Amino acid sequence: MKLDYPLEVDSTVARINVTLLGEIFENMIILDQDGVLLDYTIDGSTVIDVLGSQRVNISYYTTGLSNKTSVLWTLRFNTLIETLTPLSFSFNCNVFYLHPLWGGV
Repeated sequence: MKLDYPLEVDSTVARINVTLLGEIFENMIILDQDGVLLDYTIDGSTVIDVLGSQRVNISYYTTGLSNKTSVLWTLRFNTLIETLTPLSFSFNCNVFYLHPLWGGV
């Protein structure tokens, strides 16, 4: 499954730590707002060198978030991020069920 994760960053910060969905990251490309390739390391979280960048787009493939049984695909993940970019799919699909957010702590 391919994921694109756009985010805004403080241009005065040299590095940021980002926790990505999934456990395996393949073909990861991280670009700034001008399409410049940014350096990164993965050690638990993803550390990205962003000095001077205002926006970053993280693009990667991962397994473990989706499952296919016959013709039914299931996407499943948990996150502590308060706001998410809306899910978008690269092909026609129907969303049958979205689990409501749990509001209690």
